[in-house]
Amino acid sequence: MPQHIARSTSSPTATVDTRPRGRTGSASEDGFTIVELVVGTLIASLIAALAWAGYASTSRLLAPWQEHVEMQNTLHLVLDRLQQDARYAEAFYLTGDSLLVMDLGTRLVTYRHQDQQLRRDSVSMHSAGLEVTEFSAAFTTSDLVTQPTHPPATDSLRSIWAPHLVRFAIRLDGRYQSLEGATSTTLRHIRPWSP
Repeated sequence: MPQHIARSTSSPTATVDTRPRGRTGSASEDGFTIVELVVGTLIASLIAALAWAGYASTSRLLAPWQEHVEMQNTLHLVLDRLQQDARYAEAFYLTGDSLLVMDLGTRLVTYRHQDQQLRRDSVSMHSAGLEVTEFSAAFTTSDLVTQPTHPPATDSLRSIWAPHLVRFAIRLDGRYQSLEGATSTTLRHIRPWSP
């Protein structure tokens, strides 16, 4: 049987539309199907969950280290400030472990240890996450010390003036650890003071 081929007389080449019926425009104009959107959302959610888990575990690992650094910085700041104030103090007033007042000549500086807080002139000296569980100041008050002469040629004794010393000790407690520190300083002339 002979086959007949029909040709269009209006155009030399015929074009065939291969798009499924019901869709119009190019593929970029059509958008995403619901399945593609669900799969994309699931993948994005999985990536976000993995990133959050990594951040949370890193934060848990770094928290003790960050606290230790903060405690060291706070301890050094407090002890340095105490030592500096004591160096220029002309008089001290101490009541137990809760109140220390220093007369700096031009003004009074008050250190108060109360409710796990150490305050200098009513300003906290550490962050809210740290607690000061111990604070102490100890003084040497002997003015005259008698020592044997060297070499001991005779039984004579000589007298020397011993410097006044003050020793501050502090203990910080955090969530993960505790840190203690102390410092001592030689005091210049101290006058008696009883407020």
